Amino acid sequence: MKGYYVMAIDIHNGRDVFIALALFAALVAAGCNQSSDTSKEKATLVNTTDRILVVLGEDTWGNEDAFDNDSVIQFGGDDTGGEVVVYVNDSPWFIHVWGGHLFQLAHLLEPGKNEIRFEGKHTARVFAKILLTNAFALEETGNVEIKNVYGKSWLQTDGEPVTITFELDESLQKSVYELLPDDLESRDQQREEIMAYIRELKDCYDKRDGERATRLSNLELVATPWGRWISEEDIQEINTNVANVINNGQFEWITPLEDMKMIFGKRAVLVYAGAEHDDVGAYFFRGRDRETKETSLTAGPLVVARVQGKWVVLK
Repeated sequence: MKGYYVMAIDIHNGRDVFIALALFAALVAAGCNQSSDTSKEKATLVNTTDRILVVLGEDTWGNEDAFDNDSVIQFGGDDTGGEVVVYVNDSPWFIHVWGGHLFQLAHLLEPGKNEIRFEGKHTARVFAKILLTNAFALEETGNVEIKNVYGKSWLQTDGEPVTITFELDESLQKSVYELLPDDLESRDQQREEIMAYIRELKDCYDKRDGERATRLSNLELVATPWGRWISEEDIQEINTNVANVINNGQFEWITPLEDMKMIFGKRAVLVYAGAEHDDVGAYFFRGRDRETKETSLTAGPLVVARVQGKWVVLK
């Protein structure tokens, strides 16, 4: 049986209760027939610790109460019996197949109206919430505050899309990510370019070339409507850590390239391993310890976009 878990965060409790959320959030880089009510308020992030979060869960072990209670962040579940693909403004961002998930929205948001769409057939009863929180304020305040609920909905098991809409301030920056042509010829070219990009990343692992891998990530080009998501110092730290992991040669890439699958969108492409998912995660890429041969490194699915003619990894 797949592992079941619930994560509950009561916004009235003290700092220690929220450590799990902080660690989780810090790792997240990540035609409608039914729609929730659009929030009357515009989402204006004044404080740099504010984040717009997506919560996905199932109506098991009390999660139905969590759907109704907007003072608690709670999510969890088992196998969905299918999959839910999450789109941000018509670009794929996440595949939900089991358990519960909390992840932030930023990169693919745009000034003005934003649409978060959930679609895909599944047997479990899954809910989604879009929240504005100060989830990154733990270091300063020790508390998490849910500032607004921009929408929430139970999703359709028959695959009918459900969309939650909200607005951001019109004065924010427009997306830096290029619109991706959707004709067949362009899609084929995009697929070839992305596969070449991933092959080069794999080559970095094979040749233990961490510095080249960090150059390929193009982190300095990643941006959000609020500007650069991470500082130059953070980019340097991330690049150093990634380079060290690859250079020491402990891990080898074991996911076959022919297993790569892609979901194309307006400005981004979700790239995932096509093999059946398991308890570790949904369609993850696998790395194996060279000595023990144990699968001990997973990553993905990846979301890539193009900026100034270069592919970048958004998450």
